[in-house]
Amino acid sequence: MNRTLLSTRLMMPKPRKGTVLRRELFQKLDASGHKRLTVIMGAAGSGKTTLLTSYLENRELSAGWLSLDDECNFIPLFWNYVVKALSDSLGAAADEFSTYLQGAGAGYTEMLKVLINALEQTGEIYFVLDDFHLLNNRELIQSVDYFIMNMPENVHIFLLTRALPELSLSKLEMKDELLRIEDEELRLSQEEGACFLKETLSLSCNEEELQGVLDKADGWIGGLQLLAAAGRVTFAKGTVRDNRYLNDYIAEEIFGRLTQEEQTFLVLTAPFSYFNRRIIGCVLPEIDFDSMLERLLGKNLMLQCVDEVEEIYRYHNLLRDFLRIRFDRLADGTKEQVLRKGARALWECGDQDESLRHLFSLGDFTLVMTRLLEMDNSPAFFYYIARLPVEIAVTDFEVAFQKFFYHYFIFEFDLCDALYNAAAERAGKDPRYEAFYGAAILYREEPYMIQEPMPVDKVLEMEAHPLTKALILTKNAAFLFCRDRFPEALASVQKSIAFETQNHSAYVAYFNQTLKTQICEEMGLLNDALAVQEQTRNLFEGNELLRRFHIPTFNVTVAGLYMKQLRLEDAGQLLEKCREEVAERGGQLRLSYAFNVIEQLYLLRETEQADTMLKSLMAADYYKDILMLASLLKYQFRAGVMTPAMQDNYMDAYLKKEKTGRSLNSSLLFARILIGKGEIQDALSVLDEVLAAARKRKSSLKIVEASLLKGTALSKCVADTRRLKDLFKEAVYYACENRIFQPFFVEAETVYGFYQKYGSAFAEMLSPREKLFFEEAVRLCIAENTCVLSRREAEILQAIADGLTNTDIADKLYISLSTVKSHIASIFRKLEVKSRVMAVEKARQMGII
Repeated sequence: MNRTLLSTRLMMPKPRKGTVLRRELFQKLDASGHKRLTVIMGAAGSGKTTLLTSYLENRELSAGWLSLDDECNFIPLFWNYVVKALSDSLGAAADEFSTYLQGAGAGYTEMLKVLINALEQTGEIYFVLDDFHLLNNRELIQSVDYFIMNMPENVHIFLLTRALPELSLSKLEMKDELLRIEDEELRLSQEEGACFLKETLSLSCNEEELQGVLDKADGWIGGLQLLAAAGRVTFAKGTVRDNRYLNDYIAEEIFGRLTQEEQTFLVLTAPFSYFNRRIIGCVLPEIDFDSMLERLLGKNLMLQCVDEVEEIYRYHNLLRDFLRIRFDRLADGTKEQVLRKGARALWECGDQDESLRHLFSLGDFTLVMTRLLEMDNSPAFFYYIARLPVEIAVTDFEVAFQKFFYHYFIFEFDLCDALYNAAAERAGKDPRYEAFYGAAILYREEPYMIQEPMPVDKVLEMEAHPLTKALILTKNAAFLFCRDRFPEALASVQKSIAFETQNHSAYVAYFNQTLKTQICEEMGLLNDALAVQEQTRNLFEGNELLRRFHIPTFNVTVAGLYMKQLRLEDAGQLLEKCREEVAERGGQLRLSYAFNVIEQLYLLRETEQADTMLKSLMAADYYKDILMLASLLKYQFRAGVMTPAMQDNYMDAYLKKEKTGRSLNSSLLFARILIGKGEIQDALSVLDEVLAAARKRKSSLKIVEASLLKGTALSKCVADTRRLKDLFKEAVYYACENRIFQPFFVEAETVYGFYQKYGSAFAEMLSPREKLFFEEAVRLCIAENTCVLSRREAEILQAIADGLTNTDIADKLYISLSTVKSHIASIFRKLEVKSRVMAVEKARQMGII
C-alpha cells in the first residue's frame, strides 16, 4: 500500500464484474456534465454507489472521490481531503492548500475563493462526496454550499446521501444546475433485478425461486444481496425492504450459515474501515488471506473492492453495522488486542489518521502523543491534538506546546489559559515547561504581571523539534516586544527564523517577518523594516494562498511604516486597497487596520472623523487598557480634543500600572499631558527616563520622539539654548537615515519656532545630509502651521485646480464620491467661498496651492 495514501476515503469502490448497466439512469446522469450538482439520494443498500461507480466506468470518466465519516466534520480535515482528492487537477497548488489547512481555524471563505480560482484553470472535473448525510457541522456544510454555489462551470459534484442535504438546492434548481435521482428511481426493475442476480451475483436458481427473490427484494439492491447471501427466500411476510428485523435475519440466515473461522474473520475485521493483506496478517496471522477472500466472495457476502491491485476491501454498510455490534460484544481484552494490532498495521501502511482513530478509541493517549510527534503536521494531527484533553496533553511538553498554539491560532483562549496554568504547575519539576512563560501575554487582558520567558540559551539547548523551538522563540520575541525590549526581541525572532528555515514553513516565516517588521518599526529602523517586507513580498510569489490570506495584513503593516516617513498618500492607497477585505475578515486585522486609518486621519488633520473612529476603537475589548492607545491619543491631545476627564483617566491608569508594564509610548503621552498642565519639571523627569530607556533599547524612533517632546517642554520655560540645540541635533541624527518625519510633524509648532529662532546657527551643526533632512522636516512643519485646510482638503483643492471632476478626484485619491463632496463643502466653508472657481482663486492668493 502506498505510504503517501492518507486513507481509503480517497479511493472509489470498484464496480463488481457483471454489474447491471442502468441505461435509463445512465442517460439521466449524462446531464451531470452540464450541472453544478448531482444528488443521488436513497436508503442504505439502495445502490447509490453501485450506480455512480458503474456509470463513471462505463462513460470512462475520471472522478475524485471522498468517502465521508464522522471525523470529516472537522473542517480542516474535510477540506484537506477535498484538496487531496482534487490534487491531479490542482497540481503543485495542492501543496499550498495542504500547508494552509495545517491548523487553520477560520478564513475558509478566502481559501475557497483561491481553490475555486485554481480549479477554473483546469479541464472538466468530476468529484464525488459519498455518505454526505454524515456531515452535521453546520459551518462545514455552509462552506460546502459556498463552494458549490461559486465553483467554476467545469466542476461537477455528485453527492451520495441518505437524506436531503441542507444546501441551496432550490437556487440551483431554479438555475437548472441541479440533477436529482431519488430512492424510487434507484429500485431495480424485474428485468434488472434478474440480471443482477444472474450476472452480477452468479446466483443459480430456477425461475420460481428467482421470482420469489425478486418479489421479496422489491427492487432493493441491498435486499437482493442479502437474499442471495442467505441462499433462499425466508421472510414469511412483507419484503426485505420493509422488514424490521434485518439484524436478526442477517444473524440467522447469513452469518449463522458461515463457518466458525469465517465468522471470526468477519467480526475481528469489523472495526476497521477497510482491510488488506497486511492488516489481516497482523490481526489474524493464522488466516490464509487468499483462501478466506475467495470463500467470502463466493458466498456473495457484501464485500466491496476498493483497490484490486492493493487488495483493499471493505464491508457494505448493512453488513458492517451488524458486524460492529458483534465486535462490541467481545471481551474488552480481545477488542483491545485486535485494535492495537490493527493500529500498528495501519501506521506501517502509512494510514496515520486511521491508526490514530483506533488508538484514540483505546484511550492509549501516551502512544497517541508519541505518534502525533512523528507525524508531518497534517490536518489529522490537528484533529487529534484538538481532541486531547488538557490534562492528558500537558503530560508531554511538545504536544502541550503545539496544542497551546493550535488553540491560540483559532482564538480558543480559555483552552490556552487551561494549558498555560497546567504547564506552569509542571515547570517546577520539568524545566522544559518554562517555555510557556510569557505565553499569556498573547491572550490575557492584563499581560504584564507574567513570568519572564525562557532565556534563548535554554531554548537552544532543549531537545525539541526545530519548529517547536521556532514557536517558543517567536512567542518570546512577542513578549519582549510588548515590553519594549527591542534588541532582545529582535535577537529572539532572528533565532526563530533560523530554526524555521529547517522546517520550511511559509506561514511561520511570514509570522516571524511581520513581527520582525514591527520590532524594527518601533526601533526606528524603517529601512530595515521595509527591506523585511520586500522579503515577505517574495514569500507571496508562487504561494497564492499565503498572498491571498495575508496581503491585507502586509498592506496594513507597510502603511504604518510609510506614516512614520509621512508618505501619507502611499499609506492611504495601501489602506484603501485592503479596506473591503478587512471588513470581511474582522478580528485582530480589523483593529490593526482601524488603528492605522485613525493615525492617518489625524496626520491629515481630519480630526473630527479620526476622533469618531477612535471612540469606536476604544470600545473594543482588546483596548480596555487605555495605555495601549497612547500612540493615538497623543494626536487627540495635540488637536485639543482630549477632554480633561479623559486626561485624568489616562493619568490614573498610568500611575496604577506597574513600572514594568508602562510602555515608552504610554510614558511619552503621560509627559505630554503633564506639559499641558504646566507641570514641566515632572514632565522633564519622565522624558529623561524615556530617553535613557530608549538609548538602552536602541530605539531611534523613541529617542527622536522624546528629544522633540523634551524640546517642547523646555520651550515652555526659560531654556538653555545649548541644551535645546543638543536635543534637536540628537533628534535629527537619529531620524535622518531612516527619514523619520512623523515626530517632527507631531511637534510642528515647536520645530517651526526653533527654526525661526536658531535655524541658521543650528544648520552649521549638521552634516550636509542631516541639513537636507532638517530642511525638509521644517518645510512640512511650516505647511502644518500656516495652512487652514487639512492635507486631504489641500490635495482635493489642488485636484480641482487641475481640472479634475469629483469622480476623477475620488478615483485618484482612493476615496468615495460622497467623501469628496464632504471635503469640498468643508473647503468652501473654511475659505468663505461659494464656488470651485472662487476656492481655487483664493487658495492661490493664500499660497495654499
